[in-house]
Amino acid sequence: KENLINFIKDKKLTSKVNLITWTNDLSKYYKHSKILILPSFFEGFGNVLIEALHFGLPIVSTNCSGGPKEILCDNEYGILVKNYSPQELATGIMQILSGKKFFNKDVLKNRAEEFSPQKIAAKYLNLIDNGH
Repeated sequence: KENLINFIKDKKLTSKVNLITWTNDLSKYYKHSKILILPSFFEGFGNVLIEALHFGLPIVSTNCSGGPKEILCDNEYGILVKNYSPQELATGIMQILSGKKFFNKDVLKNRAEEFSPQKIAAKYLNLIDNGH
């Protein structure tokens, strides 16, 4: 963390980069963001991706195991880049911020709804009822 703080200071980015500590209410951060970047090497389910989609945020994520590929449907709902590729990550970010790649907010929000508790529960019940 200390290295990151020093890097931000050295590059004079303190007015552009906020390091957020734990909070119960992330909605204000999502509402004021332009993009979500998930540079993980591995991920659990990827709740942060669903949250970002819920707010209609475009996403650039590494294609790590654990969910981004399935949630973003192979680039349909966000940009997936190779793991350990900072250049691809930067390119994806610039594509979105420059407007070269566009994702419709309503489409992204609808994708998030596919992961609502009601829809997921219905899928589980269907699986149990039909045995497959």
